[in-house]
Amino acid sequence: MHKHPSRRTLLKWTGLGLLGAGVGPGLAWLINRSGHHLSSAPEPLGFSDPVLVFTAYEAAVLHEVTGFIIPTDHDPGAKEAKVILELDRLAQKDDRFLSLCRQGVRWLDDQASSRYDQLRFLDLSPEQCESILSLGDSSERSFLGKVWDKLYYGHSRIAFNFFQRIRRLTFSIFYSQPLGWKVVGYEGPPQFSGNLDYHLCD
Repeated sequence: MHKHPSRRTLLKWTGLGLLGAGVGPGLAWLINRSGHHLSSAPEPLGFSDPVLVFTAYEAAVLHEVTGFIIPTDHDPGAKEAKVILELDRLAQKDDRFLSLCRQGVRWLDDQASSRYDQLRFLDLSPEQCESILSLGDSSERSFLGKVWDKLYYGHSRIAFNFFQRIRRLTFSIFYSQPLGWKVVGYEGPPQFSGNLDYHLCD
């Protein structure tokens, strides 16, 4: 993995004060924006179903994010349920949601760069990924942080808005399909098996 050892030094030179105000991710994107074309590299999803509007890389990142939200253990998780395909269909119908997803993926890569000196979110360890995703649990954001988010991602509080939306949709998609029903022990609605033969009743 090719690294850029000078990035942290450059951030120190240009933004120590702003980093304290919570705008480090915006600076990291500004410094490293030329490397973002690497995010277009195809990534395997583990299944052959085509995505409609997300790039292969965007789909791979969102697929991983859903896997952290509902992980696979002794039961199948969001990856096995292919939640990403439904997110893709929703994004095809909703330009604002598509924008939020795309900017959210960009934000994740920027966090990987500014926090761990990796160009891509997919190159991080599970612990590092969870650390970044946990930032989306808080709606707290400084004024300058919101300004940077709006300037560079088109959404103020990008971490909170992106993660909360993806988490909510992941749960609703997963538990609205048979694979999710089985996880909670629900076998599906009762099926009609014919009218009762009242002649057999006492």
